[in-house]
Amino acid sequence: DRTTLNIPCKYGHYGKPDANCRFQPDLEDNQEVESSILNYLPLRNNISLFCDNDEHHHNIAAPTKQNAFCNRQSTWSVIMQHQDFTGNRNPQIEKAEQVQFQIVKQVSDVNFVLVLDYSGSMNDEQRIQKLQATSQSWIRNDVGDGNSVAIVRFSNKDGTYQLAPLTKITSSNRESLANVIDLKATGGTCIGCGIREALKILQGKINCVILVLTDGEENESPTIQEVNGEVKASGCRAVSVAFGDKASQDLELLALNTDGYTFYANDNDVGIELDDAFTAVLDYEPEQDPLSINIKVL
Repeated sequence: DRTTLNIPCKYGHYGKPDANCRFQPDLEDNQEVESSILNYLPLRNNISLFCDNDEHHHNIAAPTKQNAFCNRQSTWSVIMQHQDFTGNRNPQIEKAEQVQFQIVKQVSDVNFVLVLDYSGSMNDEQRIQKLQATSQSWIRNDVGDGNSVAIVRFSNKDGTYQLAPLTKITSSNRESLANVIDLKATGGTCIGCGIREALKILQGKINCVILVLTDGEENESPTIQEVNGEVKASGCRAVSVAFGDKASQDLELLALNTDGYTFYANDNDVGIELDDAFTAVLDYEPEQDPLSINIKVL
């Protein structure tokens, strides 16, 4: 029998059906179907088996992809060769069992540290203004309640310190935290200094993310290379955002080694590229509270 699927089924020369035609078995109650291919006709409630080489015979001569790609083996034969089933693993059960899974360890809220470049070159191309505007907007509007944020500024070794300690975000403290990000950029560039300050804040913390925003080549030690191993050993992810085209290439390697992200913001950018970077950081936030879920195992 042939039937249509929304588009009329037509027959061409020599009675050959076109691509709109589909085979449909007799759906009367007296039709007995004892075997099937996977997901062929789910509306039939008595289709629950795969063709095999024994009781539910597989047609090795049929011009099907199963025969073409699986050396004419039946569906069940291919399945049973997988390591999940060899050696009589996972034998068939006679009835469904009710199994309850309970999540016993909740993914914690995220501990973020913004590591912000306040070196003198950040005054070029209004970079410090862009840094301030984007960082403040993220704190005020985007980072989720319950997550924690600290802010570190760096320039040279003497110009590196905390602007704000690790603070759990609530609706009442967003504005005051955002306002500590100022526009006073001066001095050299010691990116490793800022990262080490962030590691001090995050010591002993889990689910931690260091977001580094910088524009310049490093000109003071410790360098990114010198602290790369320390970041990886801490278990924290590093996300780097580079302004312009002169930022250290080691920023990308730092992110790569810690399963983080790397972004570049062109000086002609009006904030879109920076917004994308801060939005991506939110991927590390837990999506929702875990629940106990009843799962029926067939």
